[in-house]
Amino acid sequence: MTIDRLLLALPAAALMSLQGGVAAAQAEATQPAAAQPDTEAESESEQPAADLPDGFDILDKHLEASGGAEAGLKVQAMRMLGDFAMPAIGMGGTITISMQAPNSQIINVSLGGMGTMVQGTNGEAAWRQDPGMPMRMLRGPEAEQMIEQAKFHAQYAPREQYTSATTLGTEEMNGEPHYRVGLVSAAGNESVGFYSVRTGLRYMERQVDPDTGAVASEIAYEDYRTIDGGLVMPFKMSISSGGIQQVITYTEIQVDPEFDSSTFDAPGDL
Repeated sequence: MTIDRLLLALPAAALMSLQGGVAAAQAEATQPAAAQPDTEAESESEQPAADLPDGFDILDKHLEASGGAEAGLKVQAMRMLGDFAMPAIGMGGTITISMQAPNSQIINVSLGGMGTMVQGTNGEAAWRQDPGMPMRMLRGPEAEQMIEQAKFHAQYAPREQYTSATTLGTEEMNGEPHYRVGLVSAAGNESVGFYSVRTGLRYMERQVDPDTGAVASEIAYEDYRTIDGGLVMPFKMSISSGGIQQVITYTEIQVDPEFDSSTFDAPGDL
């Protein structure tokens, strides 16, 4: 259930093209590229390396705090419904995410009169439709990345999801200490995750540009709640990328809903 990077890829370019240059300038002026929601009291507080836990142990603690692998692996499908907003340009709508093991996923963002954005994969093919544009099949790395990131149970095997997890230090965020963990995914993507020392839950993840080391995007996870099956999930995500902030607030998360047999079929006209 690794939906965060898919969401980063889905709305930004399409929405900015809809709004045009004026909205782009407005978004750049009002929202920095690496916005940090709810981190007023953020500061570094390094511990000696010998005192820091192993990075994979931190991921294991996060996994347990999220309900544990046993509970997570029992879930085979999920539907997430909520509100989608881009505050800097006054745009909002609804979002529905449908997911099914092993790696099928449909993200649908409805923007009222402005249209709908759809992004999906059935594990073999990947497709996307931006508002006012025809559906298109994705090819090459773009499709491969979407299929890889749609792996439903990936987070329950962190040593397969990541090739390395290095504890870099601790950092004060949102009023409490967090472990800062450098992560390299199996696909070679680099990020830094921030995990609460107290609860083990992930508070933030920053994607890093491997060429420059700069923050390329940032995702904050908030309002964790327990859902069916004992899983603990964030009901709010604040995503910042390219000078644009997206806020997703889930109103309902359904565990193992029944999907029509055709839900994850590739569009017929493609």
